[in-house]
Amino acid sequence: MAERPSIRHILRHQFPLNAHRKYISLIQDRGWSWIYFQATSSFQPGGANFAFVDGSVRFVKETVSTWDIDLNNLGDPVGVAYHSCGEYLYGTAAPRTYQALSTRAGDEILNADSY
Repeated sequence: MAERPSIRHILRHQFPLNAHRKYISLIQDRGWSWIYFQATSSFQPGGANFAFVDGSVRFVKETVSTWDIDLNNLGDPVGVAYHSCGEYLYGTAAPRTYQALSTRAGDEILNADSY
């Protein structure tokens, strides 16, 4: 089994798809402007088109399963650990379908119905 990659490999999938819509109050009230830059977003209603490494383009729904984020820890995934050099590590964080779509290193096999 392949070793799980560190979170920095999937940082752009830290927040849910179109998180700027879901967390608008955090952006406005807490100043979490980094959500605009760290989350994948689209003007399309209900999701976004993604280009995959096999050359295909697929629509991924906003409702795709994603990990929970810790609103008390600046939006890092629940259970994330930190290496002494500051690198994010999985810790007990539970990546889901959205995170699995963003890596090839975890040997994930996904059914197209899951996204």
